[in-house]
Amino acid sequence: MLRYSDTNFFGVEQTSPELLAWNTIGNTTSPDEANFGALALMNGLIDEALGTDMLFKAGNRPVGKESEVRYGLVQCTRDINTTSCSNCLGQLMNDANQCCQQKQGWRILAPSCNIRYENYLFFQKPPVPPSPQPVPAAPQPPPDNGGGGGKNTTKIVIITLSSITVVAALLGFWYSYSSFDRRKRKEEGDMSQASMLGNWEASHTIGSIQARDQDNSGEMHYFNLSTMQAATNNFSDANKLGEGGFGPVYKGMLINGKEIAVKRLSMKSKQGLEEFKNEVLLIVKLQHKHLVRLLGCCVEGGEKLLVYE
Repeated sequence: MLRYSDTNFFGVEQTSPELLAWNTIGNTTSPDEANFGALALMNGLIDEALGTDMLFKAGNRPVGKESEVRYGLVQCTRDINTTSCSNCLGQLMNDANQCCQQKQGWRILAPSCNIRYENYLFFQKPPVPPSPQPVPAAPQPPPDNGGGGGKNTTKIVIITLSSITVVAALLGFWYSYSSFDRRKRKEEGDMSQASMLGNWEASHTIGSIQARDQDNSGEMHYFNLSTMQAATNNFSDANKLGEGGFGPVYKGMLINGKEIAVKRLSMKSKQGLEEFKNEVLLIVKLQHKHLVRLLGCCVEGGEKLLVYE
């Protein structure tokens, strides 16, 4: 989903303009009869989506007397909060009740959210059954040369079975090792971003992309670079407050309305990651009720940022 505008739409819930589409092949109910199975599925998915940071959920359930499986998907853009997402999806469900209740399938798209209901699986491909392994052809018996023919046949069968066993064992070992190696590399890749701040993480909380800090708990957060770019209008000159030895400072606003000041380490600075981490730890120790509070930091894409109230 892509969106481009000449006005700032971050955090603004919008359901207009709205695009509706539906399956034209037959109806599930009469025009005046509500499809309670569809309502139960979609409202359940909305409740589940609102309980996650992704604001997204897809799933299925049996519907109707014949328990035929139906599929649904609900989603909000990540720039709006949970309350706005609930309002947006609720408005789309109201519109679906007006236009599409008796349809086999339908979808409604709006700038801030979208919903879809179908009688077929549309959000993932069905699992492909594994192709059957070819059965090794039985060895042809050698010509009958008297009493020795039976012994030769036995030897050929034993050698063939032994070879198959060895090859199968080697393939199993290779597959197990490859799977372990892939899992290890994935885990190392997943941890690389988190480990950039070393032991700092052990005593502080790393927040999500939402970077909510509404409870003033004093916890440090790790902010996503995209969140910082959105908050400062991509570090625009209009948001620049000044510049010091560390680098320029920009004013910004998180999606929850909290005003922040973002110190951006100058690209010309010789300060490395270790020095940056030590500076963060020092500032944490200096936290005081009479000092501007450090909310967190961001280390991503070559950027090193400190986020203050």
